[in-house]
Amino acid sequence: METSTPCFIVTRDLAHKIEQIGLGGAHFDDVSVSMSPQAEEMIGTALPEWRWMKLTGRAGESDFGLDDELYLVISDRALDLLQEAGIRNAKVAELRP
Repeated sequence: METSTPCFIVTRDLAHKIEQIGLGGAHFDDVSVSMSPQAEEMIGTALPEWRWMKLTGRAGESDFGLDDELYLVISDRALDLLQEAGIRNAKVAELRP
């Protein structure tokens, strides 16, 4: 089993959009996501299909990358797409020089 810290997953649809508009610094792989029976009962709906977003870019240079403190750093284009997709619970801050 391969692990990664931090780990980012996105829906299959969002991964497709990221690839479609040509954002760089990430590629996608299969990932298995499961829930306990209690969680399934509480949510009451099936989970979407997920993709593991593996970061390959450099922070501040690519659309997706990690900084030295392992924070996700994204370009304005990537932020626009993620906000459109719905990231209302994410904390967003300007990149410090």
